[in-house]
Amino acid sequence: QQQQQQQQQQQQSKRKMESLIMLPAIYLVRQLDFSDPQTLLYARIAFGVAQTIAVIGIYLINSKIKGGFKGDDKTITMKKEASLGSIPEEGEMETITVAEYDSRKLVGMIKSLVMRVCIIGFIHYKWGSGVPLVIQLISTPMTLYKDPLTKIHILGQTGKELERPFKPPASPFAAFMNPEGESTDAAASTKKEN
Repeated sequence: QQQQQQQQQQQQSKRKMESLIMLPAIYLVRQLDFSDPQTLLYARIAFGVAQTIAVIGIYLINSKIKGGFKGDDKTITMKKEASLGSIPEEGEMETITVAEYDSRKLVGMIKSLVMRVCIIGFIHYKWGSGVPLVIQLISTPMTLYKDPLTKIHILGQTGKELERPFKPPASPFAAFMNPEGESTDAAASTKKEN
């Protein structure tokens, strides 16, 4: 339990660090003059570079998934996920291979990337805002780096936190709502004891 609390504290410290990186970055980017055509051009280039990094990362992960599981029939049992035209019953489970699981998560990454590009592209087209374009140069690589698939297939990391099925990502505000790094269960048990 102590080891679990230490891991939670490390994760919360990372989230705090990310926030401390993003907030000054947003402030500095807002000081740029996006009415200047050259500045706006650089912002669009930055956005393109960020998305290129994401596409390269997805390509590398896909290559690893396709080539890394040949002859590997390891399976995992997990809660069945909803899909188009199919809503699983409550508590319904399914058993799939690790390769299939990673492929599903990769599809999720691709959908997230496409959605992000569409939303930011629309904001830029509609209101001419350049801030989201430049911020992507920081947030996109950061998001890619934090993804479990990147850690497993590109960085070669292992660990309990990377066991499949992956834990859902924590709220970005969790570190500030629970600064002591205490888990919800631990906090609840402490209150009961008192």
